[in-house]
Amino acid sequence: MRASDREMCYNVVMLTKAEAKELLTANQTLQATNTLLLAETTRLLALVTTLEARLAALAAAPGPPPSVQLQHPRPAAPALKPARKQRAAAHNHGRPRATPTAIRIHAYDTCPTCAYTLRSQSIARCREVRDVPLLTPVQVLKYQILKRYCPHCECRRELELRLDGLVIGHGRLSTRILGWIA
Repeated sequence: MRASDREMCYNVVMLTKAEAKELLTANQTLQATNTLLLAETTRLLALVTTLEARLAALAAAPGPPPSVQLQHPRPAAPALKPARKQRAAAHNHGRPRATPTAIRIHAYDTCPTCAYTLRSQSIARCREVRDVPLLTPVQVLKYQILKRYCPHCECRRELELRLDGLVIGHGRLSTRILGWIA
């Protein structure tokens, strides 16, 4: 055998011994882990057996199941306030309306946003104005403001009622009557 062959054999043997030492260390680590896992498995099996016995005892017990204890108990229900005293029916309405001599309807014909023709209508609100024109009896004008639906915008539109010069503020009496009173 030549010297180079001997060196090569020596190197192979040394590599094999180093690998064997690493494998032995890894094997010992795995055996220790296996021992710990077996102990944990034994403990868990004992716990499962105990819990199964408790479950069987609960299932066999007559009556309703035990209540669950909440960590944070619910607050007590607040005491109910006594009901508010109702107003008498005689006081539960607005000022009586006079019979109108004329009804004037205010409404949009087209949507102010998209100019689409409005459909369906309902009375949004009413306003009564009393007026005394010259040489004629008293007029009670009822203005009905209609709200109409725009299918394009999908919303209801209602015309803003402007009675500038006829009424002051939200009053019911015309400026002509207020002038006579003052």
